Amino acid sequence: MHRFSPENISLVDKVSFQPFGLGPRQCIGRNFALMQARLMMCQFIATFMISVDKERHKVGSAFLLCAFRDTKELTKIKTFNKKNASE
Repeated sequence: MHRFSPENISLVDKVSFQPFGLGPRQCIGRNFALMQARLMMCQFIATFMISVDKERHKVGSAFLLCAFRDTKELTKIKTFNKKNASE
């Protein structure tokens, strides 16, 4: 049995993953790391054009999506430039 399988979800402690800790002794780099993640996401959205594949718009369980890679892509990602901006 796998630790993160659907059968074991109820056994996993909800606070077992605290990457920055809690309270007054939490990681001093927490705010910096979260800001970097936001900036990276903004840069990704500004650089690429993301669209849902119309043939496969229905997405199943997020767990299955992460655990098993399908041969068909669920999204289409293209570089965003002036040529694509007019579409």
